[in-house]
Amino acid sequence: MLKRKIYLESSFKWAPGMDDAAWKRWAGGAARIPFSEEHPPMEYLSAKSLRRMNQMTRMTIHALHAMLPLAEDSALFFISSIGEADQQFALEREYHVEKEIHPATFSYSVFNAPIAMATILLKQDRPYSCMFGSHNEVKSGFLTAIAPLVSGRRNEVVVIVCEEAIPAEYVAIHQEGGNEPFVYALKLTSRATERELDAGFLDSLTTEEELLKTLVGKGWV
Repeated sequence: MLKRKIYLESSFKWAPGMDDAAWKRWAGGAARIPFSEEHPPMEYLSAKSLRRMNQMTRMTIHALHAMLPLAEDSALFFISSIGEADQQFALEREYHVEKEIHPATFSYSVFNAPIAMATILLKQDRPYSCMFGSHNEVKSGFLTAIAPLVSGRRNEVVVIVCEEAIPAEYVAIHQEGGNEPFVYALKLTSRATERELDAGFLDSLTTEEELLKTLVGKGWV
């Protein structure tokens, strides 16, 4: 039993080519998210700031933008099992083809960069943490994210879960998910709403996709 109740205050989801009807079909197992490098429309940022920005970073920014405004004590938690796969591929290609790794490439974090860029461009001075679990596992990251709420240290956290369309070179060997690009964000709070995340809900958490399907099925996202 949780010592402090956790509630879902607001939520957001986005994936290429998906409308409400398509999301419902996907949650019921009757459809797939298109494997596409399409990115969300982001009219609130200049074209210059978006130049050369990959799909994962754009989706992360878009999800955080949907969660605004944030409480003063809000903290951000970014969950991804792969991170920026295109950047990881660039690093591996340098190593295997060019037989060297440039310092700028090596120091680039494929997990920290998307949420860091989101906080910078959206001018959100909030602490963030990044977590990744093998085989698209989401429970450990989710429980870490709600810990500040349960302990009473914070009254609001925002969880962003994001996966991008992986490079074609990875598709044949990728074993940790359906290769479906998506992002969803949850603003969790200690303030009472009609959507309580009870212990049973938390115990049922498995993969990133299954969590999203559960939320879509409940009409919570």
